[in-house]
Amino acid sequence: SNGGWQGPSGIGGKARAGSGLATDAAGTHVAFVDTNGNLANDWVSNGAWQGPSGLGGTSR
Repeated sequence: SNGGWQGPSGIGGKARAGSGLATDAAGTHVAFVDTNGNLANDWVSNGAWQGPSGLGGTSR
């Protein structure tokens, strides 16, 4: 917000233990493996976190 850090703020979903997190360059999308092994995504829309939403596919 106006170039300053805000938060902390929770995002939807739970990452599986040991799951890495991947973000886009703007930091507005976060991809992770959820507790069921599904690939998931959270994103920012109008200043609020949305998701998680499935990306398709699963992890071993």
